[in-house]
Amino acid sequence: MREFRISEIDVAKTLSKAQKLASRGKSKGLSGGFEVRIESRSEVVNGVQGEYSVLVIQGEPVKFNGWQFVGVAEFIEGKALTKSIAGGVEIKPSDVKVGYCEHCQKTRSRSKVIFVQNQEGKISQVGSSCVKDFLGWEFSASALVTEEDFQQEFGGFAGGSYSGFDTLGVLATAVCAVEKTGYVPSGSGLSTKEVVWDKLNGGFHGLSKWKELVGQEVTDAHRAKAQELLEFGKNFEGDSGYAQNVRIVSGLTFQKYSTAGILISLLKAYQRQTEEKIEKKVYKSEILAPVGEKIEIEVTVLGENTFESQFGLTTLYTFESGEYQLKWFSSRGLNVEIGSKLKLKGTVKGIDEYKGTFSTVLTRCKAV
Repeated sequence: MREFRISEIDVAKTLSKAQKLASRGKSKGLSGGFEVRIESRSEVVNGVQGEYSVLVIQGEPVKFNGWQFVGVAEFIEGKALTKSIAGGVEIKPSDVKVGYCEHCQKTRSRSKVIFVQNQEGKISQVGSSCVKDFLGWEFSASALVTEEDFQQEFGGFAGGSYSGFDTLGVLATAVCAVEKTGYVPSGSGLSTKEVVWDKLNGGFHGLSKWKELVGQEVTDAHRAKAQELLEFGKNFEGDSGYAQNVRIVSGLTFQKYSTAGILISLLKAYQRQTEEKIEKKVYKSEILAPVGEKIEIEVTVLGENTFESQFGLTTLYTFESGEYQLKWFSSRGLNVEIGSKLKLKGTVKGIDEYKGTFSTVLTRCKAV
């Protein structure tokens, strides 16, 4: 199940568009696929509760005459990137034979292959042009709707006429953006991926949004950090589909819109790894100082998490100072790295408890 936050304007129109996308397979004789619905969600930011709408997609296996469609592999620069079809088993890049079709038993230059599974559980890799003969189904690529199709339709708009940008340039631009806004995941119209892609495309809207949110240009320091992240991505540990896709995307020369999100997610993956290396402690369950008191204190940065709220982009910073944990919700952003030390000046707002851990909440902070 996936969720996409949507605009409160024309919710019914958004649902209708999603239903039309989900029904493509059924119009081509397929059973199963995606079901979509609108649900409400709420969140509390700085003590105020707000409500918003999300588009929920939920999938079950797509079938034709007992055959189940389980995945699609797209070939870019001779390497396979995999996408899962609703309810299918996970197909990993390592499961793919580049350019090969089990129907015609030939290996040639192909843009994509389809993975199908019979009732006995055997999975076959079939070229897109051979699916009709292999299954007896009039093949239509648009009928095999994947989660990525919903992501591209409802996860933000990417304009411009470019089909790709060089890998280091995309990642360096992302590093520059995250330095000011924090990492914002896909599913938001202001996601890091969308801000970066619109900036690279160079349109008026993209450049204006970049100036408003980021307000700085890529430097050699950003490129150096991007190079470090690329090496991290090429050696990313794990055997999951995500891990394999990360290693493949990190080795590409150019990035398309469909691969840029995986590449940019390296920033969050690297941050999480850094956070895990920081020793977890038990903090005092009392407030650091009385509410309203101004403090100036040495802290270590434990984490940061940027999200979109009714107030715009908000970043939650978590700090440690001795036996106390501190939190600060900021709309301005703070150029810090996880594990770094700094002197923080702010006002005590209150105390917060999350999963048994107490934090002193600060407001109107700045690094001294």
